[in-house]
Amino acid sequence: MTLVGWSEIAIVLALVLAASIPLSAFIHKVMAGERTWLSPVLLPVERGFYRLAGVDETREQSAYVYTIAMIAFSIAGFLSLYAIQRLQGVLPLNPQGFSGVDPALAFNTSTSFITNTNWQNYGGETTMTHLTQMIGLTVHNFVSAATGLALAYALVRGFARSNAATVGNFWVDLTRCTLYILLPISIVGAFALLFSGVPQTLAGSVDANTLEGAKQTISLGPVASQEIIKELGTNGGGFFNANSAHPYENPNVWSNIIENWALLVIPVASVLAFGRAVGDLRQGRAILVAMAILLLVGVVVSYWAEAAGNPLLTALGVDPAQGNMEGKEVRFGQAFNTLWANATTGTSTGAVIAMHDSFTPLGGLMPLFNLLAGCVWPGGVGAGLYGFLVVAILAVFIAGLMVGSTPEYLGKKIEAREVKLAMFAVLIYPLSVLGFSAASVLLQTGLDSLGNSGPHGLSEIIYAYASQNANNGSAFAGLNGNTLWYNTTGGIVMLLGRFAYVIPVLAMAGSLAAKKKAPPSAGTFPTTGALFIALLIGVVVILYLLQYFPALASVSDSDAGPGAVIPKRDYIDVADVVRTAVERARKTFPDQRAAINLARDLPFVRGDSNLIKQVLFNLLDNAHKYGDDAGVPSMRAATAPTWSSASPTRGRESSKPISNACSKNSIAAAAPTGARRGPASAFRSRVDLSRRWVAKSTPRARRSAGGARGSSCASLPPSRRRNDKAPS
Repeated sequence: MTLVGWSEIAIVLALVLAASIPLSAFIHKVMAGERTWLSPVLLPVERGFYRLAGVDETREQSAYVYTIAMIAFSIAGFLSLYAIQRLQGVLPLNPQGFSGVDPALAFNTSTSFITNTNWQNYGGETTMTHLTQMIGLTVHNFVSAATGLALAYALVRGFARSNAATVGNFWVDLTRCTLYILLPISIVGAFALLFSGVPQTLAGSVDANTLEGAKQTISLGPVASQEIIKELGTNGGGFFNANSAHPYENPNVWSNIIENWALLVIPVASVLAFGRAVGDLRQGRAILVAMAILLLVGVVVSYWAEAAGNPLLTALGVDPAQGNMEGKEVRFGQAFNTLWANATTGTSTGAVIAMHDSFTPLGGLMPLFNLLAGCVWPGGVGAGLYGFLVVAILAVFIAGLMVGSTPEYLGKKIEAREVKLAMFAVLIYPLSVLGFSAASVLLQTGLDSLGNSGPHGLSEIIYAYASQNANNGSAFAGLNGNTLWYNTTGGIVMLLGRFAYVIPVLAMAGSLAAKKKAPPSAGTFPTTGALFIALLIGVVVILYLLQYFPALASVSDSDAGPGAVIPKRDYIDVADVVRTAVERARKTFPDQRAAINLARDLPFVRGDSNLIKQVLFNLLDNAHKYGDDAGVPSMRAATAPTWSSASPTRGRESSKPISNACSKNSIAAAAPTGARRGPASAFRSRVDLSRRWVAKSTPRARRSAGGARGSSCASLPPSRRRNDKAPS
């Protein structure tokens, strides 16, 4: 970390704050329908759109009608974008001669852009025509961002209004956000990028001769116009596959500052505009301070971790002065790379100038935390504001529980309905991320797309679903997402992350708008001071991230050993695995004995020995906890569909034969019944090693696990037995 690096970060953040203050006032006026300095030019255009669409701008909608309008608009956007992609091969503005997009990829891309995610399972310069880029993708960069800001203001009106039946008009909000806010800034920003070196042309490509004399084809297109709205609208989908690391999207330090500023300015300004809308600027500032603290913590930790370098490379003699520069743009340096990584995941942008897959473990953990929390500091355009207002509702509810008073926020009582809706929205995130991540780990089609195995492979999967669920769109870069499985499940996750979250938020807006706004009293919890800010941060860290701690523990592989998260396919000795699990149980429970029963001809199997050992130890652990104190747990292993259910012996190894006639490899554990009761009077379990998630059978040569020849099952030979005071 250097003074110059911190100065670069400070300059960008100062420019964002300086612009967000006047922009917040402008946003508030636009969303309130007040006259602005752009009204003489844009008001006739706005009213012309209303006449063409048959919209009455004076007629507002209830929360229910507002939701239906939003969903209908999104469905229409999905169908039109899907059709454009599938038919792009026969449509104009196709100088490269690209064919139509594959159905699964078109589905994923359509859901991606209507939800403001912009997750890209394709290379833009090699897949999409100019028409698709401009009419399809760029248009949705505008309207998906405008939809987010419209939804946020519907919730803001719920807090600001009293005894109201409406929360605004979706069509009016959508039009004003696009026409007055996004479009003017994008026009100015596109020219700024054009002057900094970003191309804007309808040419498909040019040929160049390299210094070595080789011929190189360089892709071109209308880049500047898409680049600015991709950042300003917190969309993130790049014209090129390398995204903002590509020199035609982000050629120099000036373009980098402009784009980093653009992806932060509207989310910050919308939070300050919230304070103006509710009539108390301190409310907006309190939320912004909490967001800023969370963002800066991520920047500091990532900058420190990346600047320290890779200790493995340092041990090999590599100079750590430049830090960890793998996967990063040298022209931007550590400071800009780490600021961008946290800003793009703290918002819902997802554009990248460095590959997050190449970050150090701690440096890459910060962007992942941002995604798991829903990208709410400062969040996407509109999405960050309504996401953090949900956090505020939960915070005042928790505060009310602690002090025994009725929760209130901005004069509105927070009752059971609001809390249920908030929790429904919050729980969508872990349900989608963890559910689909688990399915991808268990299915071979999910594992086949990994660029890395072990814990890092699990990080790739969790990051992918967290990014799509939070409508962010950035990737860990090691996962091949352009498969039927990831295109389909990713599209579903993006739809859930957007609509399953905002529908409860809009229901909450309608509920709050209908309530009477009461003035603060002596018992009202203050929501403008340091205590409330600390509570907001605590709710995010404890309530949001706690849902993912088990998965993150698996990523760190703290329990099962290195490489045990994504199952391996090594050849293992079943008998050795059983003995190791029992030996571990003996050390953990020195007062508990165990019996082993191993079939004679146990085969080698392909699987993950660490994972199987952990499963078997868990079975013995449960037997110890829930079995009879006087009994002896037993562990049996055989190649059979059935096994003896006879009670295990006391103080000696069982010699009850088990059938050895079938192909499935099974391990059974049992704890005898007795006076000590657990969840059930007896505990028995079976681990089927023919199941894909644990191991895979193989017809390779088998090896005897010990015992007399000719018997179908035998106990361990006397040389391997132990006394009655220790488990075998």
